[in-house]
Amino acid sequence: MTVRTRDPGCDGLLVYGPPGVGKTRFAQECLTAAAAAGRTVARAATSRAGTSIPLGALAHLLPPDRGADRFDPPAVFAGAPAAIQARSADASVVLFVDDIPLLDQPSLVVLGQLIASGVVFLLGTAGDGEDLPTRLSGLWHGDRLRRVELAELSYEGMEHLLQRTPGLVAATATGAASLTARELAVALLATRGLTSQEIADQLVLSVRTVDHHLQHADEKLGITGRKQLIGALRSLPAASR
Repeated sequence: MTVRTRDPGCDGLLVYGPPGVGKTRFAQECLTAAAAAGRTVARAATSRAGTSIPLGALAHLLPPDRGADRFDPPAVFAGAPAAIQARSADASVVLFVDDIPLLDQPSLVVLGQLIASGVVFLLGTAGDGEDLPTRLSGLWHGDRLRRVELAELSYEGMEHLLQRTPGLVAATATGAASLTARELAVALLATRGLTSQEIADQLVLSVRTVDHHLQHADEKLGITGRKQLIGALRSLPAASR
């Protein structure tokens, strides 16, 4: 991440992947790394409810007097670069935009302007199959934005976790066979005593996603809580290798 932010040919990173794969968590870790390296960081306030509010995602980063009486696009667009640049005297601000397709149109215009002027280094996320907004597609096609693909945990990755978990068996019995690879990986780490936060850190997920997978595993195995989870996994017959 710190190498990319110093690359004059790179204006941002776009993290793509399916829901629940950990895009937001990965991007947050990149943002933390940038801050630790001394970069000024900021976040856009994206939400489905805010898509209809002009500049709703970036309003907190702009001067409070912009559009106080009425929304004045020319004034906002003219003043935005200076307002953001004032946050960092030495380098571009690393701006985290979670779920870029949720940006309202005025925010997209401002964001494209900030990136093109070198005021902002974009760190964004988007789901698989989601097209980059037209306002940013020029940067994408010009190789100014770099793409990072995140995928679901592979079966090879699950096997690696199994091998690192002494005393537990492979999931070939009926109960655990219904678990997805991600649910099994989370369950195995939970039986090692890791907290939801520690599992999230290791698998690059959000804590909420980890708890969601644990809940599904409990429901499929017909158990409640981590103590029963340990017993359920240990009681399964071992798979032949």
